Amino acid sequence: MPSQKLCFIVEDNQNDRETLEGYLKEFGLETMSFDNSEDALENLNNHTPSLIILDYEMNNINATDFMVKVSERLLHGQWQAHFISSHEFSAEEKVSLPTLGITHMFKKPIDKEKFKAAVKELEI
Repeated sequence: MPSQKLCFIVEDNQNDRETLEGYLKEFGLETMSFDNSEDALENLNNHTPSLIILDYEMNNINATDFMVKVSERLLHGQWQAHFISSHEFSAEEKVSLPTLGITHMFKKPIDKEKFKAAVKELEI
């Protein structure tokens, strides 16, 4: 069962992680931040986030593969995910990523108001 107010942030850039933590804390969300996907996956053994914010271009694992691994560990519908990336998402990605539980995709630098609106929409 997800912790209603827990959010995983998986981002290798420290400044981006800290920015996202600040945005989410404004909503009263608890955050756990990771600079790599292996640590985030390991923590799924003890924590069930209701939201995962994931950098699409991580060094150690493809974000799509990461989401498949999350899906293997958590029941679909228990969590949602947002992707962030420094590149524009392709039309194909915009169609295929929602099938993995991705609800929003943001290009860096993240527009604070759009990001906060998307999180508010989730009602977590």
